Amino acid sequence: MKRKQQMFRLTIAGIFLTLPLLGGCASLEREAQDVAEASERTLTIQNVWARSEDAGQNSAVYLEIVNRGEVDDQLIAAETDVAGVTEVHEVVSRDNVMRMQEVEQVEIPAGETVNLEPGGYHLMLFGLVDDLDAGDEFDVSLTFDRAGEITVTAEVRHHTPDHGYRDPGQGGL
Repeated sequence: MKRKQQMFRLTIAGIFLTLPLLGGCASLEREAQDVAEASERTLTIQNVWARSEDAGQNSAVYLEIVNRGEVDDQLIAAETDVAGVTEVHEVVSRDNVMRMQEVEQVEIPAGETVNLEPGGYHLMLFGLVDDLDAGDEFDVSLTFDRAGEITVTAEVRHHTPDHGYRDPGQGGL
């Protein structure tokens, strides 16, 4: 009987010792969530639009990211259901030839606005699943290093490239 009482006391003691740890975990989780929500509130995504294009072709999404926070962030990925693959790209000049290339991230400095625009950074949509017609809308999920995932709606616009170069690839920018 004495052994059962000791086991009971040890079990109760273990529970009481574990509770603060569990509370600490919950507190850390809440704190991480609060930081993510605060970061998301400091980033404003506006003027989101995409070029109209036929199914099977490629298109691009352009937008403005305003960082009203005091901490830098980075756009590290993007995803949408309207394309087979979505990548973050930039246009660079090599040997006097303009080319697109995938980038790992786009820096979003604190207190600044970063434009993803024709001829610069943009989101490349490869292998459109359906036609993107002017006036259509679709969701794009942006993933930031600090703010996490932010989903925005892109408006499809009729667009003719006018940024000073012609990409010889099919559906290029």
